[in-house]
Amino acid sequence: MHSSPFSSQRFRFRFLPLFFLACISSYPTPVDAAELPSLTVNTVNDVVADDGVTSLREAIAQANRTPEGSNPVIRFQNNLVGTVKLASGEFTLSKSVSIMGPNVGSIGITLDAGGASRLFAIKSGVKVNLSFLTFQRGKVSASAGGDRVYGGAIVNAGALEVQNCTFTANAATGYSSYRTPPSVPSYVHAFGGAISNTGQLTVQNCTFTGNAVTYGAGGAIYNDNLGTLAVESSTFTGNSSTPAYNFRAGAGGIQSSGAMTMASSIVSGNRAGYPQYHNLGGSYEDLASSRNVIDLTATAAGLEVDSNGNPILKSNGGTTATVALVVGGFAVNKGDSSLATDQRGLPRPFGKADDCGAFELQQSDPSDTQPTVEVTLTPNAPRSDDLITAVVKGTDPQGKALTYSYTWTRVRGNNTQILQERGNTLTTKGDVVVAGDLISVTVVARNDTQASDPQSAYATIVSSPINISSLVLQPKAPYTFERMVATVKTVDIDGPRPLFTFVWTRNGVVTRTVEDTRNSQDIYDLNQQGRGDRGDVIEVTVTASDLTSTDTAKASANIRNSVPVISALSLSPQAPTAKQVVISTYSGRDADGDKLTKIYKWKIGNKVLLEEKSARLDLSKYLGVKAGVVVNLEMRLSDGTALSKTMHAFVTVQANPAADSSAATKSSMETSPIEVETSVNSS
Repeated sequence: MHSSPFSSQRFRFRFLPLFFLACISSYPTPVDAAELPSLTVNTVNDVVADDGVTSLREAIAQANRTPEGSNPVIRFQNNLVGTVKLASGEFTLSKSVSIMGPNVGSIGITLDAGGASRLFAIKSGVKVNLSFLTFQRGKVSASAGGDRVYGGAIVNAGALEVQNCTFTANAATGYSSYRTPPSVPSYVHAFGGAISNTGQLTVQNCTFTGNAVTYGAGGAIYNDNLGTLAVESSTFTGNSSTPAYNFRAGAGGIQSSGAMTMASSIVSGNRAGYPQYHNLGGSYEDLASSRNVIDLTATAAGLEVDSNGNPILKSNGGTTATVALVVGGFAVNKGDSSLATDQRGLPRPFGKADDCGAFELQQSDPSDTQPTVEVTLTPNAPRSDDLITAVVKGTDPQGKALTYSYTWTRVRGNNTQILQERGNTLTTKGDVVVAGDLISVTVVARNDTQASDPQSAYATIVSSPINISSLVLQPKAPYTFERMVATVKTVDIDGPRPLFTFVWTRNGVVTRTVEDTRNSQDIYDLNQQGRGDRGDVIEVTVTASDLTSTDTAKASANIRNSVPVISALSLSPQAPTAKQVVISTYSGRDADGDKLTKIYKWKIGNKVLLEEKSARLDLSKYLGVKAGVVVNLEMRLSDGTALSKTMHAFVTVQANPAADSSAATKSSMETSPIEVETSVNSS
């Protein structure tokens, strides 16, 4: 079951409806002629008057007064032609009746509401047959007080048969406003630009074109869920369902919510707000087995069109206008009708088989040879980000130039949708296709007179693989006291949010694993025991998965040496005499835990004491040390690879022990580390 415009089983009419035949055979009506005015309409004027002629309105009024079961037939005089312009609103049919236009000649009867009202309202329980008539400019419009409006030309609640008729320029228009309070919206939807059906509707040999619905569904016909619709050998083209008030509307051709069958018909070249509902809307089964031409453009269907591709409604014979088929058109010889004639009364089939639609082409291509076409799709297993191309090979037996039409279809689950693309490529942008969709293209090759049989190719969309676009490891050269952060980015056109697995190693040995996380970032703390020391290689391997594919990336970093740090340096006593020993005390560390070498540089005044390399300085060893002399110490730490920054401390020599002992020890830091030199001694 496809969820699309409309569904049907095979619909076959093997005989004209018995009711229609009964109506014809019973004319004149069973009501005594003395009791009835003539039911033959002999004026196109819409009047009710004692003027010696019978208008259609007068005939309908009389038919509505006939006893039940009378089933009168209203005929138009055979030589009467022209347009009945409704002057007093729609005709209401409350009793069973047949209304027959003239079926001979080249011009018939048109019923025209002038856009002021619909044409017919048919009550429940009533059987009606309408034939050989043109219905135009019927219109029903919504107002602020309604809920829905139905049927621009006809609203049917009974059992209606429509045969050999044309519906054009009829409309049903919806409405939108805001009631009190202003925040509450009021919407009135419209259904059925030409016909709205809640009863039983049979359509045979009819043409629907140029009908429209706005803010609703069913540009030509709306079949309610209470209704039953049967269509045979009819043409629906050039009808529309127009969006309004942010409502995109239903089908431009036929919208069916109830039971529906269709055979040997054309529903192509209509327009709607949603591309997939241009022609049909609702729920329907495969119509191909019933020999229908569905969801093509009017040109592709083989209908006669103007320079803009719009169907041409004109007199092609018979008493109603039709849309003709072109020689070699796609719909030619594609039908299987039970009807003996077409809408014009011309015989069918003509040629090898019935034509689809209301028009049976009465000529054939003298060569009677069709072009052929072959089609394949590339790539044959496309991804959702691929450009899908239909590769065609056409052959024409006469060597004529060929053109090609393309119809792309997507099947997603239980939903089948005709896509907008009409060229040989399908651009898979947005969510046009996703993994698992079945894509098909149907191609028809045409020369100047004939079309090939349609050929199709199919491909199933496969999942696009996930790709890791970047893996960044920071810092690039960490210290042992730092934390490392791995950040991964992926690209996956159609996959779900990916899962990540992080595996960290130290010199090839796994030290940390995080599996199936949605987080695209993971932290590796070097402060933790066993995570890494100076010179170690830390590597992270990241695997990204979209459940159908995976991608892996690696990044690594070398742990660099940590520079020793002196945080404090002091000398004591703070006010030494020339005979005392000055002792240095420091605080320092190495984040790597390396063994440290202490480097001392003592000075008395401006003289560097090269021989002093320990933490102690005995001032009594040096002559000339007097009060006021400054004793200075520069200290550095070495871990064998790098030197700490230099730390300074100094004291001032006092004259005697009673000297001012409040002198402060001062220290300062150089601004840049000094590399270890080979001449530096250590202890």
